[in-house]
Amino acid sequence: MNQSNRQSEHYSKDEVRGIIINMFYAATGFEPYEELIGLFTYIGIQRTAEVLCCYKQSKHVRNPLAWFRRAIQEGYKPSDIAVKKDKKVARRNTYSSSKPSDIEIYNWLEE
Repeated sequence: MNQSNRQSEHYSKDEVRGIIINMFYAATGFEPYEELIGLFTYIGIQRTAEVLCCYKQSKHVRNPLAWFRRAIQEGYKPSDIAVKKDKKVARRNTYSSSKPSDIEIYNWLEE
């Protein structure tokens, strides 16, 4: 057994289930699906806490069930979540860097 499952052995299955439901509700604000409770029970309390931290750091999760499955499967860690750039800032930076600066501009108002 891995370390997270060994730590969960000290609790009964009902206690682990209750802990996971409370952690999930605290992180997301809604009750978990039964399928998620089964997944989180399987991976253990510590790993569940890591995945829920990743969820809190992520923005705009459209399909939470699919996101949690992928996070468990791919081994997301809280330090792995990338910070996305603001789209407007990124667009401004690419526009200003692609603008040629050596072109002389004719100003007809000066004449």
